[in-house]
Amino acid sequence: MTHKDDVYTFDATSRDALVGSYKKFRDICKDKFSDDIELNYLFDSLCDTLEERSGSALKDICHEDDWSAVVSWDILKKLTSDNRIDVASHTQDHLRLDCLIESKILSQLKQSKVCIEKELAVKCDYFCYPNGNYNKLSKQLVKEVGYQAAFSTDVGLCQSKDDLMTLKRFNFPAHKTIPELLFLLNTK
Repeated sequence: MTHKDDVYTFDATSRDALVGSYKKFRDICKDKFSDDIELNYLFDSLCDTLEERSGSALKDICHEDDWSAVVSWDILKKLTSDNRIDVASHTQDHLRLDCLIESKILSQLKQSKVCIEKELAVKCDYFCYPNGNYNKLSKQLVKEVGYQAAFSTDVGLCQSKDDLMTLKRFNFPAHKTIPELLFLLNTK
């Protein structure tokens, strides 16, 4: 991806190149906009332009593309009723909590939790911070709203003394062998 004077060119020569271009674009946008609502308007406008130029709705394109598919409530309901997975909240609109005022944080946390619990008929006990962004206030409100634990994007293994509102993650890359994964687990 290249950009000059807010004109962005995406490399669409392959799926990997496009993913890389989008990641760079997203990171530039997140650096440029501290207001996620304004950023969402930008992306909505971009989607409208893409739909207009392609003559297709993005939801239809995504529906036909397994790579960008979104899981349905029905599938999640089946998996949660079988106790195969827990579904965590991620806010209603994917807003970075460390950029919001208290009332907006509470609204985002509550709306998402209520929606998941209503759709899946299960308790939503876990939260994942959008973009990994959190601060003291957001951690406090996540706990107050009733989440039992929250996940950051901080990399590492969790220990029993860790704060349940900022649990670390460890990625398991699909291309690694079992010995390589064991090595990674033992060096973090």
